[in-house]
Amino acid sequence: MTYMKTEKNNVMVIRILGVKWTFISLSIIFLNSCINVASPEAPIVINLNIKVQQEILIKQAKAVEEAIEENAGIF
Repeated sequence: MTYMKTEKNNVMVIRILGVKWTFISLSIIFLNSCINVASPEAPIVINLNIKVQQEILIKQAKAVEEAIEENAGIF
């Protein structure tokens, strides 16, 4: 008697899982046409002015160090 109840429970669980997977599969199939991935028509432009600004700051820092070394008595 216990074996039959367990077997019926297993069959119900398998049916429920089958219905869930069927619903998920159909949802993916129907929603697949709603999702589109496309590349942009215009090219992506990235402005890289960072290096130029860093070089300017380094040159200014070197000029300040030279000025301090030349005029050590003032500082």
